[in-house]
Amino acid sequence: MATLTTPHVAEAIAPTAPPWRLCFLTTTYPDFQGSPRGPFIERLAQRLTERGHHVSVVTARVFTHSPLREAWNGVTVHRFPYPSGERKLIEHDRVPLRAMLPYLLRGTLLTCRVVREQRCDVIHAHWVVPTGLMGAWAAKLTRKPLVVSAHGSDLLVWAKKRGIRALARWTLKQATVCSANSAAMADECRALGVSDDRLHLIYETGVDVTQFHPDVSGVEIRRRYGFHPQDVVALFVGHLTRRKGVDVLLKAFAQTHLPSLRLLIVGDGPEWNPLHTLAAELGVAGRTTFAGAVAWQDLPPYFAACDVFVLPSRSEGMGVVLLEAMASAKPVIGSHVDGIPSLIVPEKNGLLVTAEDDTDLATALSRLAADAALRGRLGAAARQMACEQFAESKQVDAVERLYFMLSKRYGQRSMFDASDH
Repeated sequence: MATLTTPHVAEAIAPTAPPWRLCFLTTTYPDFQGSPRGPFIERLAQRLTERGHHVSVVTARVFTHSPLREAWNGVTVHRFPYPSGERKLIEHDRVPLRAMLPYLLRGTLLTCRVVREQRCDVIHAHWVVPTGLMGAWAAKLTRKPLVVSAHGSDLLVWAKKRGIRALARWTLKQATVCSANSAAMADECRALGVSDDRLHLIYETGVDVTQFHPDVSGVEIRRRYGFHPQDVVALFVGHLTRRKGVDVLLKAFAQTHLPSLRLLIVGDGPEWNPLHTLAAELGVAGRTTFAGAVAWQDLPPYFAACDVFVLPSRSEGMGVVLLEAMASAKPVIGSHVDGIPSLIVPEKNGLLVTAEDDTDLATALSRLAADAALRGRLGAAARQMACEQFAESKQVDAVERLYFMLSKRYGQRSMFDASDH
């Protein structure tokens, strides 16, 4: 396997890097302040703004109560309306063709308008499809360089569908540079024709190791949900879709037969009702707590309250929640799929299990639930790994480095033309 270009730290960039005017184009972003959707894109925009860059965000208005334009924490968000039916794209089993045409057209037109009005230097499209495609069109119309970032479901789910793969291949071909959030996602990009000189490995925004920290107290959360001091709490955080494998987790939980083990599920989504029904059918409803959606900034106490974190995904580009659990000094269990093995080193910071194998997952859960010393050892190593390899500052440095390399590639073709500003 060829080695990816790994961006270097910001200190190497600072003397020559100008402040950039950036247009983020993304399928997911908080629908309002405090919304739990797309927090890592929001954090990246905020961190870049704090470093002196100007960031405008273009995203879809999924819910009619979301404003078309608003600003917070120095970032301006522009939303385009489309016939969403109040459903997120990820909640559709098939491509919603009637909604996608206005989605693509209105999103592209708004991106072009924002780029021109805000005098943006770069279009950074998050997710290859559909926003990468829109970014490619907008980049051609505005003659701006294009960064396309692959995050997971874009290539692992949508680009597997007939017809969309060709669009993904064309989109990645138009990108000036691309980023992938794990080695597995990088391989997906290569399979679609991206050369190594255009491919960069960036672990999303990493994790804020000061916010997700072992000193955070989980006492109030344990009290709120009626957990006793002797209870061992297994936590899942994520969107409740089939891809996340929560049904597998419930089946595994039912096999553990450990009276002290409790399951806490944070998140909502289309599988909410089926999962409640499954928990009842399996006889674990009394030991399973569905907490619903929780704002990203309110998550640290939930990680602090758990003893084990589980991400049983059927596919996963990388898994930011794994990093948040690791930074909280919690042992992690994850499926051996896609980008998850890039974060979990078996027997060092957690355990890997076979995807969709509830018996394998039950064995891992039982093992950690019964061994406090093992949980402590794995959790301490997880915290160290999060700080050393995946701290948010390192990943934002990597994004800045990518922009810097982009400016070198683009040369003097008006990317940073002073007359543009």
